[in-house]
Amino acid sequence: MSDSTSAASGDPRSGATPTFGDYLAVLRRRYLVILAAIIITPIVAILVTLSRTPDYQASSDVLVGGANYAALVNGLAPAATDAERNASTLANLARVPEVARRVLVATNLKGRRTTEEFLNQSSVAPTTGADILRFTVTDPNAAVAERLASTYADVFTKFRRDLDNRAINEARAGLDAEIAKLGARGAKGTPVYADLVAKRRQLTALAALQTNSAVVVQPAVEATKTGPQPLRNAILGLGLGVILAIGLAYLAESLDTRVRSLDDLERWLGASVLGRVPLPTSGAEVLPMLTRPNGPEAEAFRMLRTSFDFVNLNHDAKSVLVTSSIGEEGKSVVSANLAIALARAQRRVILCDLDARKPSIAKMFGLGELPGISDVVLRRTDLESALVPVSLSPGEAARGLGTSEPPLRVLTLGSARPPAPGEFVGSAQVQAVIKGLEEMADFVIIDGPPLLVVSDAVTAAQHVDAMIVITRIDRISRSVARETRRVLSRMSTPFLGIVTTGPRQTMGTPTYLYDASMDGAAAKPFAGTPPLS
Repeated sequence: MSDSTSAASGDPRSGATPTFGDYLAVLRRRYLVILAAIIITPIVAILVTLSRTPDYQASSDVLVGGANYAALVNGLAPAATDAERNASTLANLARVPEVARRVLVATNLKGRRTTEEFLNQSSVAPTTGADILRFTVTDPNAAVAERLASTYADVFTKFRRDLDNRAINEARAGLDAEIAKLGARGAKGTPVYADLVAKRRQLTALAALQTNSAVVVQPAVEATKTGPQPLRNAILGLGLGVILAIGLAYLAESLDTRVRSLDDLERWLGASVLGRVPLPTSGAEVLPMLTRPNGPEAEAFRMLRTSFDFVNLNHDAKSVLVTSSIGEEGKSVVSANLAIALARAQRRVILCDLDARKPSIAKMFGLGELPGISDVVLRRTDLESALVPVSLSPGEAARGLGTSEPPLRVLTLGSARPPAPGEFVGSAQVQAVIKGLEEMADFVIIDGPPLLVVSDAVTAAQHVDAMIVITRIDRISRSVARETRRVLSRMSTPFLGIVTTGPRQTMGTPTYLYDASMDGAAAKPFAGTPPLS
């Protein structure tokens, strides 16, 4: 199987780019996960929102950066300032811990609330286009929020005034000390003394004018409820739920090891499904193509025969190895019924059991311990004598063939069990037997061992013209399918396709009546159509 086949399969793990349809297919498969996430997330958001304590927010406004009266009194032009920078500086100044501490002291909350908690529940921001700072406080109690916002604004104006007057007061204190020294020396009438007194008067006037540099223009009057907001949080929860749902859907898809559909199986194995075959519920129904050829159970194998004929047009294979990924997938049932279906279509068919570890063809046809391929290899009998003819129905054994040769013959594994099955199926003697069978029939259907359990199937595939892989759709996992594909890609034998088996409900065909079985299930000899001796 070539790399081009892998890419064409659309399997994102085989190197091909996933299509938009592949992503939609994942969402369709995981619709329950998506619905659960979309429904539960908003509900949880609403419940969490309603469980929260309500929040109230109050604001107070402070005018800053008024006219510079000190410069006007001194006959100076006001200095140019960056209003935006000044407002940002004052907003940052209002957030210092000392201001928060003074607010808590003024509201009698010192000790019950830390400065960090207060700063986290409050904010100060300049108003765009105006020299106004807005002080906002959030609190579970509306009255407390109003009181804190008003006090915050008032404390800041006093704090700002204290900072502005600190330098003036320090300068005035220095002048007072110099004036006192000159007075003590008796130099009150000197020009120096008069100059110092004049400067002190200017500083006093300047201190008076600076008191109006920050003014509360709007105290907090009414706190508004800001939370919780169930509707807003429900909408946000819905959006989060959609994102979470998609993520969970793809997470579930990546963690799910099952192959969910025939399309998935074809992508993982890189081949087409030739047929869907339900397996029998009992040994008596293990060969519906023989016991009830006109019943609905046999129709699946007729459809498989038709698909086989079409896909084999490009290969013209005479010997076909029927194998499976692992054991208990129904390969022996498919092998036997496909051989019968081909024989009923007037082809000369030989069914050969090459599963040296778990042979089941002899039991399936009720043949007992008759000589088989192992006896031929050991030269205990010849090939012609080891073949067991099987009649399809009374009077129909050789219809349309023009000879007395029956259309179906069976070659069991034989009475001798090989001690080394892998070496046996890969031996030159077995290869010679298969070549001899090809000369004696139109098709040689070989029931081989599983691919992944032992290496026998890989060895046996070297002796045949083509392969068919049987998979049980309700049991195969992605890891098994991936490993099967890896093994098949390293083999040179043409891979005709996949045949899926499983219970009735997994096959998607309502007319198929029976459910499940295993390779080598005990089978009763079929009534009315015994093997010919």
